[in-house]
Amino acid sequence: MEAARAFLLLCAVLPAGPMAAVAQDGDPWAALILEGQALFQAGDPAAALERFRSAREIVEDEDRDGRDRIVTLTSLGQAHGAMGDFSLAAEQHARSLDLRVELYGEPSLAAATGLRHLAGVRRDQGLLAETSTLLRRALSNLEGIGKGESADARAAKAGLASVHHGMGRYADALALYDELVPAARGGPADRLVGLLAGLAATLDAAGRPTEALEALTEALEIARRDLPGPHPSTASVLNSLGEHLRRRGDGEAALPYYEEALAMRLVLHGEGDARTAPILNNIGLALFDLDRLDEARTHLDAAFLATASAFGERHQAVAIVLGNLADVIEAQGAFGAAVEANRSALRVLEERNGPAHPDVARLRAGYGRRLVAAGALELAAPELEAARTALEDAYGPVHADVAQVAASQAELARLSGDLDLALERNGEARAILRALGLDGALDYADLTEARAAIHRTTRDLERATLLLAEALAIREAHWGAGDPRLAGSLRDYAFVLRRLRRADEAAEIERRAAALAGSANE
Repeated sequence: MEAARAFLLLCAVLPAGPMAAVAQDGDPWAALILEGQALFQAGDPAAALERFRSAREIVEDEDRDGRDRIVTLTSLGQAHGAMGDFSLAAEQHARSLDLRVELYGEPSLAAATGLRHLAGVRRDQGLLAETSTLLRRALSNLEGIGKGESADARAAKAGLASVHHGMGRYADALALYDELVPAARGGPADRLVGLLAGLAATLDAAGRPTEALEALTEALEIARRDLPGPHPSTASVLNSLGEHLRRRGDGEAALPYYEEALAMRLVLHGEGDARTAPILNNIGLALFDLDRLDEARTHLDAAFLATASAFGERHQAVAIVLGNLADVIEAQGAFGAAVEANRSALRVLEERNGPAHPDVARLRAGYGRRLVAAGALELAAPELEAARTALEDAYGPVHADVAQVAASQAELARLSGDLDLALERNGEARAILRALGLDGALDYADLTEARAAIHRTTRDLERATLLLAEALAIREAHWGAGDPRLAGSLRDYAFVLRRLRRADEAAEIERRAAALAGSANE
C-alpha cells in the first residue's frame, strides 16, 4: 500500500479579513488596524500581525473601549490563525467572543460572528465536535435575531456541513448541502461554486464518485461562464477536479487541471506566493504517483519554499509539504533523509497542534511505516498504535487513513513473524476500504497483494493465486492491460502458478510480463 500522504491544509485563499475598523482622523490605532487588514488581504499575515500587535499596545495603554478591543482581538486571532499559531488564535477569538457577549448579549449578530471565528480555529485544531457546537450556537443567535435565512446563517451552515464531512457524518452533511445548493442558485456565482465543490468532496468521501464528478463539472462550468477570469474560485474548482482524479489513480488526467489552476494563482498572486503552494504540492503528488520523481521533487521543493518564506519553517503547511517530500526522497533512494524529513515534519506539526490532531496522526503513521521498512519494529509499534488511535478518535474506525495504518500494522506483524495477526490487520484494512466502496482502488490492490504474500509464506498457494488474480484485475482496470507497470504483478502471479504446477498458464503470464517489461525499456 502506498505511504499515507497528508494533504496540504493551506487555504485556497486566505480567510476573510478582520472586522472593519472605523477610521478616525489622526487615530494611530485605526491606521494600524486598516494597514494590517490591507496586508492580510494581500497575503502577508506576518506583516499584518506586527501592525495588529502595535494596535493592541495602543488599546492597552489607552484603556480603549470594548469595541476597539474586539476589533483588535479578532484581527490578532485571524493573523495568528493564518500563521498556523492556532492556540494563540483560539485565545484571541475566545477573548473577543467573551467581550462580544458582554457588550451585545445573546442572541446578537456580534456574538454569532465571534462564534464563527472561534469555530474556524477549532476546526483547524481538529476539534470537530467543539466546532459543531460553536456553529450551532452561532445559528441559534442568528435565528434569535431574525437572521436565520441570512448570508451569515448560510455561511454557518456551510461550515457545519464541512465539519460533518470531517467527522464522517456524510448523510448530515449532504442534507445541509441539499438545502444550501438550491438556495444559492441565482445568487453570487462564487458562493454557488464553493457549495458545489463542498458537496462534491462529501459525495466523494461517501463513495459516490460519479455524482461528485458531476458536481465539480457543474461548478467549473458556472465558474468559467459567470466569474471573471482568472478567479480564485475557478482556480479552487480546477484544483478540486485534479484532486478527484488523482485520488482515483488517474494522475495523468489530473495534471492539466492542476496546471491551469496554478497558472491562475500565479496571475492572481505572483510567483512564490504561499497561495500557490497547495497546487504545487498536489502537482508534486500527482507526478509522484506517475513515478516522475525528479519533477515531483521540483514542485514539492517549490511548495516548501513558498510556505517557508511566508510563514517560517515551523508552520503546519510547511510540515505537511515536508512530509510529502519525505515520500519522494524515499522513492529516490535516500531512505535516511526521508526518515529525518518525516521526523522533522512530525515534530513541527505536533508542537503546533498536539498529538491528537488528525494531520499529526497521518504524519506519525508515515513515520511508523518508515520505521517498519528500516526494521526498527519495536520503535514502530507504538507510533502506529498512537496514530491509529488518534485517527479513529477523529474519524471513527471506518476511514481510509485508518486502513493505511492497519496495513502498516499488518506488515509489522508479518516481519515480526506473527502471521495470524498480519492476516487479521490486513483483513481489517481491506474491510474498511470495502465499506467505503474502495474495493476497486489501487490501495485495495496493494492490500490484496500483501495478503497474497502472507498466504505464500504459509504455503496456502491456492488462496494466494486467487488474491493475486484479484489484485491484477484491479490494476488492469486502472492502467489498461498493456501498461508496463503490470509486469511485476504478472511475474508474482506466474511464480505461484508454477508452484501449483499450472505450467502452461504460468508460461503465458511470463511471456506477457516479459513483453510489458521490454516495452518499458524501448
